[in-house]
Amino acid sequence: MIHRLRLAVMAALLMFAQTSIAAVWQPTDNDINASAVFSTSGATFAIFDDSDTTLSNPLLEFVGGDIIAFAGTTISKVGSSPLQTASLTGDQRFRLAAFIGGAWRAEVAVTQDTATAYLITFRNTDEPLSRYTEKLYLNDVTPYTPVPEPSAVLMLLLGLGGLQFLRRRA
Repeated sequence: MIHRLRLAVMAALLMFAQTSIAAVWQPTDNDINASAVFSTSGATFAIFDDSDTTLSNPLLEFVGGDIIAFAGTTISKVGSSPLQTASLTGDQRFRLAAFIGGAWRAEVAVTQDTATAYLITFRNTDEPLSRYTEKLYLNDVTPYTPVPEPSAVLMLLLGLGGLQFLRRRA
């Protein structure tokens, strides 16, 4: 009986779990410092709105060494002439991509360096053994990880139900 209950709970949690195509990022202060660490093709990087899961509409393009400033939902490339700005919808969350092999590519690996610094690797995933790899080092960012509300509510209700069961049993 308990085994079946466990299986049912695990299946329900998997059903309500959220997955994402690419990591969503948010700034920890009002700017992001980007440095290209390793580049085989001199890639251009871009910021996309967090709702753009297909990476089809770059809001702001930049290369390693640029500083991206955030003022509310407005982003701008510091020191660019003329000043390049764009707006995120609703909040400061965004996606990153590199232009490799004729298309925007999402990150394939993320390594945390410090609490707010990450090494992000991009690669042409259409060619598994592609020699075109880009690495971008970002400061003053943190990954955005939403709490999957349906799963959290389900866990709360299961916990309360379990407590009620134990109370009636005693």
